[in-house]
Amino acid sequence: MGASFGAYHAANTLFKHPDAVRRCLLKLVSRYETKNSVVVDRILQSTEALRTRKQAIFIEMEETLFAALCELWPQPKQRPSLRMTAMISMGAMRLAMEAWRRDNGTRSLAKYLRDSFAVLQSQL
Repeated sequence: MGASFGAYHAANTLFKHPDAVRRCLLKLVSRYETKNSVVVDRILQSTEALRTRKQAIFIEMEETLFAALCELWPQPKQRPSLRMTAMISMGAMRLAMEAWRRDNGTRSLAKYLRDSFAVLQSQL
């Protein structure tokens, strides 16, 4: 994720942190959404151990995202807002995935992610 985010940012330097993350995640989710994605996601929800592991993956993604943001905006004073951006963005991703799973993947995950970020934007 870090390398992808950095490459995407290099080509698109005129956006703010949350918008940068939204754009990057929208590009990345299409790579991971396949015919079997809903089935795999349901399997990962099937036991407590797998649910716990999936939650750990979200934490790892948040940490990776925070590290990537820190590379792009290395000023120490930016770290608190970058950390918050990473946390909120991964929360938006989790909510999008929950809605996508609930609807059996009837719409693309990217659509749910756009909706999730729109809700976030409306609250800021």
